[in-house]
Amino acid sequence: PEDLPGVRERHPNHPHLGTFYLPETQMLASLGALFSPAYGFLTLYYMSCAGLILLIRSGLGPAKRSLFLMGLASPLLVLVLSGRHADLQGLLLISAVLVPLSKRWAGQWEILGAGVLAGMLPGLKPEGALWLAFFSVIVLYRWLWLRLRPAPILVWGCGVAVVLTAQSVFALRVMFAPPEAFASFLETARFFSDWFTGYNPILALRLELYAGADRPALLRAYRFEVALVAVLYALLFPLLYGGKAISPRTTLAHLLLAGASLLLFSRGVWHPWYFLFGLPALWLAGGRASVLWILGGLPLFYVPVVFLRQSGEWNFLSVFAGFSLYSAAFFFFRFWLTNNRKSTSL
Repeated sequence: PEDLPGVRERHPNHPHLGTFYLPETQMLASLGALFSPAYGFLTLYYMSCAGLILLIRSGLGPAKRSLFLMGLASPLLVLVLSGRHADLQGLLLISAVLVPLSKRWAGQWEILGAGVLAGMLPGLKPEGALWLAFFSVIVLYRWLWLRLRPAPILVWGCGVAVVLTAQSVFALRVMFAPPEAFASFLETARFFSDWFTGYNPILALRLELYAGADRPALLRAYRFEVALVAVLYALLFPLLYGGKAISPRTTLAHLLLAGASLLLFSRGVWHPWYFLFGLPALWLAGGRASVLWILGGLPLFYVPVVFLRQSGEWNFLSVFAGFSLYSAAFFFFRFWLTNNRKSTSL
């Protein structure tokens, strides 16, 4: 905002610009405000996260349950939870839907419940629409391949339709009821899209090299390049398998990863919680070591906040330095453990 004189003198949260939070978050905030304007959303947010955690835990076996609970202790997830970001709800919803869809024989009530949960995803972040499409194709494939009756795609569709209808009605009757509300929504999205940058090393370097360049134009060129890389990955990922057969589910996971990466990396700001929507796709595509590396490194994005609180300066270079040292240590110990296991087995 300091780059925009018309905004700098105003309140830092820009009350003159309409919000661009999506319906699921807005519904939770509106419901919470009915009983407590100050603490209602906070209460419902934590209740929803706790409920999803219990639901996921109940559907996992003992081994996966222990792994899941260990993952919840990640410093990143604790920091994101304290910030009450919708991306954590998205990660938990994705995990909750994956539990029944990973079973070969899921019951009709499980499929219906999974459809309800999946229908919430587009109301949190744009990446949620990609996940809903991915899950719907999985359910459709299961119906066509296993020829189950009643058709799980119909049960799934009922759950999704109920939630999407509720979100649409809320958006039309509450969010966009005033005549200027939708135009304000689009203007806010354009404002953030054209001007907000941070935690993005590629853009940070370009803004330093081209200080006099028009920032919106620079961002548009950058997004075109990200889109080109995502399309190339979607076309060329089979090369990673060296000609081996790839299952339809793995193919879908890679296409999902390409789409989620496009939405994430095309943003001017790479907040650490933005990565949460893409991590399950990376896991399903076979990049489990990469997921562990990212989960361990993302808390370093909060290091500049420490410098900001102490000195009042935003030391963004500390992220690069910390991430470089962390990555070297991570891959060294991974290499050491791999060789140690081989030598032990011999």
